[in-house]
Amino acid sequence: HQIDDLGVVDRLCMIAQNEARFLAQCLRSVRDLVGEIVLVDTGSTDETVAIGESFGARVLHEPWNDDFATPRNRALAAATGKFVLQLDADEVLAQGAVAALRAALIRDDFECALLPLHNARTLEAAPGEVVSGSARLGEVMHLPRLFRRLEGLRYEGAIHESFTRGLVEARGRIVFVDAPLVHYGAT
Repeated sequence: HQIDDLGVVDRLCMIAQNEARFLAQCLRSVRDLVGEIVLVDTGSTDETVAIGESFGARVLHEPWNDDFATPRNRALAAATGKFVLQLDADEVLAQGAVAALRAALIRDDFECALLPLHNARTLEAAPGEVVSGSARLGEVMHLPRLFRRLEGLRYEGAIHESFTRGLVEARGRIVFVDAPLVHYGAT
């Protein structure tokens, strides 16, 4: 697995609806990492689509049907990379995450990486304060957010969707990567 001359690796997939408040911050945090952004919009009435497009995202539209797996699978099907980074629009990569993700992708010894997710106590909290714990809400969770595009890997479940079953069936290797994510939507 090679990193190109700009230090860019693979693809970001995300879904969004009315996330104009958070989306630019999220996309700024990944711009030096991802070569493609696939954003599935589920019916925004704010500037979400325009913000995504301003960052070069390929925006697809999927009507909201009370099922998070459907738009996630649409984004996954549209991505072209070997690995996919999945973020929510109200999340950002914290300091050190880009380097940790690049190192993991260069190693290329896994099918799924669990990343630490830190919930921000306030919308104004700096990512470093959240990761240090001084502005974190609750405990750190490790979530499957970087994964190889395996044949048959699909999200399942209308809420708290996951692809765990498909990964187990593929006998995928799972690793922990210390690439902290900060989530602002839990406040």
